[in-house]
Amino acid sequence: MSRHRGRAACHDGRAVLRVAFLPAAGDLRSLASGRRGTPAQSRYCSWLRLFRVRRGLVRLALLGWLLCLCSRPNADVAPSPGPLTVARSLSLTADIHVPANGIGLKITGSYLYVDMNGHEIVGDSTGTGVSIDGQSEVVVTNGRIRGCAQGVLLNGSGKHQLRSLVVQGCQGDGIRIVSSDGNTVTNCTVLDNARMGLLLQDARGNRVANNRFQRNRGPGDSGGVTLEYSSRNEISNNAFQENGAWGMRLLERSELNLIAGNRITDTNVPAVADPAHPDQPAISWQPGLVLNAGASRNEVRANVLTGNGFGLFLWNGAVGNRISENQATENHTLDLVDLNATCAANTWSDNRFGRATRECDH
Repeated sequence: MSRHRGRAACHDGRAVLRVAFLPAAGDLRSLASGRRGTPAQSRYCSWLRLFRVRRGLVRLALLGWLLCLCSRPNADVAPSPGPLTVARSLSLTADIHVPANGIGLKITGSYLYVDMNGHEIVGDSTGTGVSIDGQSEVVVTNGRIRGCAQGVLLNGSGKHQLRSLVVQGCQGDGIRIVSSDGNTVTNCTVLDNARMGLLLQDARGNRVANNRFQRNRGPGDSGGVTLEYSSRNEISNNAFQENGAWGMRLLERSELNLIAGNRITDTNVPAVADPAHPDQPAISWQPGLVLNAGASRNEVRANVLTGNGFGLFLWNGAVGNRISENQATENHTLDLVDLNATCAANTWSDNRFGRATRECDH
């Protein structure tokens, strides 16, 4: 083979090994006999060694990729029907049954993704469905928690996400967030729980948006969402319907919260007395949205309240709130009740109220 043909093959990039460096049959016999080869043979051996090294590297890379694929955190899990304690990401492959007074899914790690994969965590009226205690940045999504004493408990730390869950038929609170900050609850359905649909207690910076709270009612103290000692939270664009003693309420020391764009309807079925708590009588006045004394400096904006016992209800001492662009009409008793001495205790603008104890819009 001439030098010019080899150079031309290199120039046009076609079959360089075959044209320029592949030895003739005599050269291969020389290699087989162990004699020193020609320059063409040496080049061939160099390319052969390089090919083998590269092939080995490719095999190692493929093996590493397969090992990574098999060891991904959310490739885990085939839980038994019993309770589960996890410290890494997972996807459920079966329902979980909550033991009596126990915990169905106990999460003991941070920065996890838990996909319930359409499965249920089912209780027998006791225990907790999902518990996250003192961890950070856990996502729980795509499943149902039902029939427990309480559905989901977030206690301490925070920045968790509860997404696309159904929390149903619990004897206590559906979702309870205690001393836990920066969490989000979105696109969940919380219904038929006997106490609060959702309780924020000593919690800050949480966002509760685009959820449905329905028929959370039982004997005595029950309703859709309650904020207690909780500040700087956002409760927005949720639907409340047929809840117990109230649709939403802000208790003492609930400050600087945003309550916006919610639709609160049909809070009008009297809550019967709770025989286990004689201090909680039957409740028949059912406000859609109530601000207790000590709920101050909140923004209440663009909410719709209709079909409730009362629309918006402010106790004496609910002061410094900015109340704007709300619509409360066709509630059963009154659309607005303000028990403060004067309307000046709060700032009012662009609201539409039907029947009211006083005209507070200026």
